[in-house]
Amino acid sequence: MLDTTYNRLQELMQLLYLLSRDPAVPNDARYHVTVAQSEIALLTRMMQNSASDQAASACARRAL
Repeated sequence: MLDTTYNRLQELMQLLYLLSRDPAVPNDARYHVTVAQSEIALLTRMMQNSASDQAASACARRAL
């Protein structure tokens, strides 16, 4: 499930990137696109950290 969510976030980032490059998008809307990109990047990092914490916990439990 984590992979699916990560892939969806990456797709959303690609769409936002395209919006940010579109000259027809007004500057005030471009600001909101940038904020959304930052929030998605934060969520992605949190997911990656969580996945690595879970993997480390599982490895530690197996070592016991």
